[in-house]
Amino acid sequence: MSAEPRPDLAAIELTLPPPGPKDTERTFHRPIFEPDGAITYPKTPSDWEPPQDINGYVRDPDNKWRFLPLWLPCGLRYQMAFLKPSCGCIDIIMRCNNPQASLYGERLSHTACESCQRRIT
Repeated sequence: MSAEPRPDLAAIELTLPPPGPKDTERTFHRPIFEPDGAITYPKTPSDWEPPQDINGYVRDPDNKWRFLPLWLPCGLRYQMAFLKPSCGCIDIIMRCNNPQASLYGERLSHTACESCQRRIT
């Protein structure tokens, strides 16, 4: 059974800066943003410690290098990813961008977004 495509979450990859010379010095390689919204870090034979947790994602129980999204769809959510300079792990920041919502402009957790009555699907 394949997961539903999530172009909204797959597009978060576009918010990362382009690869640069420092990328080779980082512990983790850039992750792959999958069409279903999952994020997977490439694992090399020398890697022993899995990457850090990602806001709004849960670690795949079958693969510690893969993260599954907890975010429900919302057409007005602002989203971006950033690289942690020391290790190369990413994290995700989501903000409510719906002026009708009580959390407008605020940084969100997936649970706050999920309970919003103004979420646009």
